[in-house]
Amino acid sequence: MKTRRKSFHLRMISLLLGGVFCLHAQGLSYSLPPAETKVDVGHDTSLLKKLSQGVGAIAKSSKKALVFVSVSKTLKGPQGIDPLELFGFGRRQIPAPKQEGLGSGFIIDLEKGYILTNNHVVDGADEIDLKLANGLSYKGKIMGHDSNTDIAVVRIEDDKFSKKDLEALVLGDSEKLHVGAFVVALGAPFGLEASISFGAVSALGRGSLQITQMGDFVQTDAAINPGNSGGPLVNMDGKVVGINTAIFSKSGGYNGIGFAVPSNLVRRIANNLINNGKVSRGYIGVHFQALTDEIKTSLNIPKKTKGVIVAQVEKDGPAGKAGVKPWDVIVAIDGKNLANDRDLVSRIGLKNPGTKTKLSIVRDGKEKTLNLVIGTYPGSEELADSGNEDANSFKSTLGMNFTFKESGLIVSRLEKKSPAAGRLLPGDIILSVDKTDFRKAKNLKQALSKFKKAISQARDNKQKSVIMRIQAGSQRNSPGFAFVTIDLG
Repeated sequence: MKTRRKSFHLRMISLLLGGVFCLHAQGLSYSLPPAETKVDVGHDTSLLKKLSQGVGAIAKSSKKALVFVSVSKTLKGPQGIDPLELFGFGRRQIPAPKQEGLGSGFIIDLEKGYILTNNHVVDGADEIDLKLANGLSYKGKIMGHDSNTDIAVVRIEDDKFSKKDLEALVLGDSEKLHVGAFVVALGAPFGLEASISFGAVSALGRGSLQITQMGDFVQTDAAINPGNSGGPLVNMDGKVVGINTAIFSKSGGYNGIGFAVPSNLVRRIANNLINNGKVSRGYIGVHFQALTDEIKTSLNIPKKTKGVIVAQVEKDGPAGKAGVKPWDVIVAIDGKNLANDRDLVSRIGLKNPGTKTKLSIVRDGKEKTLNLVIGTYPGSEELADSGNEDANSFKSTLGMNFTFKESGLIVSRLEKKSPAAGRLLPGDIILSVDKTDFRKAKNLKQALSKFKKAISQARDNKQKSVIMRIQAGSQRNSPGFAFVTIDLG
């Protein structure tokens, strides 16, 4: 009986296996069309194939210069109480918390290890780690960074870093860009290294975006997300036409509107930072305000006219020497019309001192052209932050950066949430704090010492604020001297 049951079970197993084999054999009689099957799309797509292959080649080559930038900085402030101290174990040194950030960059000189990125990627960093395209990581050091244009140059600290499988990118001519030109954006969006996106140039010369104090931007619909900052925007020649910097988004993610610093501006700033560790800012010596409709009507200026009206001219400044007078309306620089008052500040500020420039003005209803030579903005040789407090800048407890002029401290930068924001502007000259003035200071170090002492004394006296006597800078509509009250917090 047992033998018969065993035989029955074996027959059932063999039948089941046979069914499986049978089904498997039947499956071999059908297969999906092979990948080589031709598809009739009804049109010649060879051009699209070439475009796809070209974009792929550009991406593959450009990736060899891409750098993944990670930074960390120590947060300052009260760190709380060590719980072990409460139980009699003695005081321990509690490490200060650190803030970490991610961004992108790209190699611009392989032999020297120079890397370009955004200032906001590395600003304030205690440590900079650079992961190169060959997978190796090195420490980075800031050679110079300019907050006015959001450009920074970082150098690989190890002079013997491996250059295997790496390449440097070339800065192209952003003036040759046109709307509709195809571009590739590279970077590390959300930390996803070596990502690319493909798109077109949506617009050129985007200014008044309040992203930076100077310069305009290339707008693109190539996807740019957090982590792309500092990465290259590359054209179809494989050249960099911009540094990816910002996006327009209500959600914080990609909305089809990204902005890049144009390569021609990058070239100028980078050369200054590498050679001098600083950026010289152009200057013509005029105080002005926006050209409003009311002013146009009063002066019989056509309503379509765009520009600024001059309120005061510094006698020995470049504009004064060229013949510019109060009531003149500046409408163009080197034949290129002004879009707004900020446009004048940006375009003059970004010109190299010594540059010969043509200024188009309207006077008494008639347009004329004046020739002038761009001067150096007082103290602008120190507007770039190189990390050397005595030689370049100092970030005070009031959230300001300073440079030095014989008569006082020039405000070069303000933090958005600083006590002075809204009361002072970059370019304003602080002549005194309460009764402490800076007229006898011989250099930045002495002036800063006096400034710190005045602030410390005010806090010791439990003052809630200090009064600063200032001379209005070029970003203000009206020139002259004023008193400004700044809260100490």
